[in-house]
Amino acid sequence: MKYISLIFSVFCLINICYSQEILSSGGGFDYNINGSISYTIGEPITETLISNNKILTQGFQQSRISITAIENIEFEDIDISIYPNPTDSYIYISIESDTYYKFAYILIDINGKIILQEQFNNNFKDINIKSLPQGAYILKIEFDKSLFKTYKIIKK
Repeated sequence: MKYISLIFSVFCLINICYSQEILSSGGGFDYNINGSISYTIGEPITETLISNNKILTQGFQQSRISITAIENIEFEDIDISIYPNPTDSYIYISIESDTYYKFAYILIDINGKIILQEQFNNNFKDINIKSLPQGAYILKIEFDKSLFKTYKIIKK
């Protein structure tokens, strides 16, 4: 009996950890003396109930909210050129700024693994990617240890 209870408990914990998730653009919660309602905009519809001119459409309730955003800082007096793209051997980075020493680059593969990273010591950087496999990579440019701009690089 203890064995069955243990298996049931583990099964319940796994379901809680891996519940349905959606990408949503918004939602909210409202209540009054008659009840409460929470909603998510963009959720898949699973059932619609109609009664006395009232419509209730049910879907998946989210247990937690994760917000992900990429913010690029734009400076008018800084110009960055990344070329060629796509490439098979080198990526060239040119920075038109007197504060080039505050810049760094990070090259990341599609799985999120950091491949290369380095601080700028002048206005120009050449990155050798000949030994990397073909595919898509993310090139992050940082300014003073904060994300400045993100580029998609294609290695052919």
